[in-house]
Amino acid sequence: MKKRILRVALIGAGKFGRSFHLNHILQHEGFELAAIMDANEALLGELHQLYQVPVFTDLNELLAQVKPDLCAISSPTQLHASQAIACMEAGSDVFLEKPIGMTWEEGEKIRIRRDELGRKVMVHQPHRIRCETLAAEEIIASGKLGNIFMIKRNFSYYFRRDHWQGYKKNGGGNLANHGAHYIDQLLHLSGGKPASAAAVLRPIITTGDADDMARAIITTDHGITLDLEINFASAFPYNQLEILGTNGAASLGVHENGKFFYRIRYFDPRAWDLNNQNIPFQEEVMDLSQRDNGDYYDHCYAYYAENQAPLVPVEETLLTMKAIDMCRAASGEY
Repeated sequence: MKKRILRVALIGAGKFGRSFHLNHILQHEGFELAAIMDANEALLGELHQLYQVPVFTDLNELLAQVKPDLCAISSPTQLHASQAIACMEAGSDVFLEKPIGMTWEEGEKIRIRRDELGRKVMVHQPHRIRCETLAAEEIIASGKLGNIFMIKRNFSYYFRRDHWQGYKKNGGGNLANHGAHYIDQLLHLSGGKPASAAAVLRPIITTGDADDMARAIITTDHGITLDLEINFASAFPYNQLEILGTNGAASLGVHENGKFFYRIRYFDPRAWDLNNQNIPFQEEVMDLSQRDNGDYYDHCYAYYAENQAPLVPVEETLLTMKAIDMCRAASGEY
């Protein structure tokens, strides 16, 4: 049986739209580039010469003339809701860059319109299929750590943001842009929903007014504490994930070659004499050097072309957006 080919329109051809979405659309055998839309006419001229597909500055014209099967939206955040709804109303499914919208309410409008129109929507949440996430799932499922009570995530380095993502009016800031990945990762690993939040959000070295230092504590509905720090004003880079349980912990480390490993330290409570403070810890290392990250566009094809379940249901993406809104409110910055 011949493989179905989906005709895809790229909406938003900025840096990430070109480096990620465009490359994957061109390289994946299940997708065909049908059109490109962007506000930058000079860029569109260059892309038309390179790829020989129709280019547009107006979304409605693209939708009317091309009628794509799927729209991959990589526009600034403030355009996500209006563009996603317009694409669905024109008969296209939607693959949407994170975050889903400016607020939970915008994301909920997308979900409601999806249900009304019977279309498909998924948001780009690639940390679900990264090797360190899949390995963390295995560690938690093994039960070695006991009952999980805290998961900590720290991603920090030094980067001066000087574009649209640095401004609150555009939905910018680290909490929304990188936090959309890491909060989804943390909620997914915890298996919970956000119940409460506390946060500090501050612009430090950015040229805009949105946070480039974000610290958030989110408590899930079943009591797991999610501790997140994203700091783009740190001279020391960090990429850390820690899982703490009643019987042990797992800590993500990085080899010199950039590959990950987990150091796991735990004990069997049946072997511990409560009157003895010498806890019988065991240690092991889970090496991830031979593990690759998954291809998100493979999951897109399975969902949009083969009618399989979405890798990340919109309902779960909305939980991430709800947590972002809660953190913003708690910070007093919004």
